[in-house]
Amino acid sequence: MKHGRVSPHLQVSYRLDLRVFDVVVSGFFDSVGLYHRPTEQQRAAAREWIDLLGITDLSDRLFSRLSYGERRLVIIVRALVKQPELLALDEPCQGLDPVNRRRVLAMVDRIGFDTPTQILYVTHQQDEMPGCVTNVLRLG
Repeated sequence: MKHGRVSPHLQVSYRLDLRVFDVVVSGFFDSVGLYHRPTEQQRAAAREWIDLLGITDLSDRLFSRLSYGERRLVIIVRALVKQPELLALDEPCQGLDPVNRRRVLAMVDRIGFDTPTQILYVTHQQDEMPGCVTNVLRLG
């Protein structure tokens, strides 16, 4: 089963000065950095996901120069680029300002409603639950 993973830890692991496009393409290889030459099909898929999820304006920028919230959006697209069956989102809104929090939740809803990807969504905040999440397990 192909899966994608997003966590605050993964986001801070990207310390290399890569373009956003290269960060997204690295999702095909599950690497922190781009150490393989992507195929033209992989490059086209990355462009498609970047466009679909509304971060086209970021694709040529350096990942290290993005805001914390913009980086989170890029990491989510990176996880989706290989079209996973399961997307695990661990506290995807943690540390985000209200504007980027809304952007992330809108992106998660778009994924949940418009793609076949199943989402495992972990949060400690009730108000961060996206509308596409229908089965909830509450602990504590």
